[in-house]
Amino acid sequence: MKTRQLGNNGFTLVELLMVLALVAILAALAGQQYYSYIEKAQKTLSINTMNNLRKGIEDYASQYGTYPTTFDFNTCKDQDGNSIYPWEPCGSLKFRLYSLDSYVRTGSGFILTAKAKDKAHTLITITEYSITY
Repeated sequence: MKTRQLGNNGFTLVELLMVLALVAILAALAGQQYYSYIEKAQKTLSINTMNNLRKGIEDYASQYGTYPTTFDFNTCKDQDGNSIYPWEPCGSLKFRLYSLDSYVRTGSGFILTAKAKDKAHTLITITEYSITY
């Protein structure tokens, strides 16, 4: 008759806890990397959206001979009801930007400021010549 010894067929509690700790550390590192990529992607999307807005304002200026006096952020129309951002529904801007803060028409150009949808809500400013963030 064979006798069976206890304790030799499995892992010890210490070994299991070590493996769990190692898996938890690796998961934490991977999660941190993942969220940093998400942050970068949100900021990039916001910057691209602002570039598209600049193109829309430039197209408006080439069509009407001047930059719009006002910019209604809810409808993407100027003071006369002309469309400034005709490529897609204006409501989609709210999903790509944290906020559209201000539009100011200067003597020969414009300044548009918005906040990106990243964690820091990076301020993005566009003019007729540049974009800064």
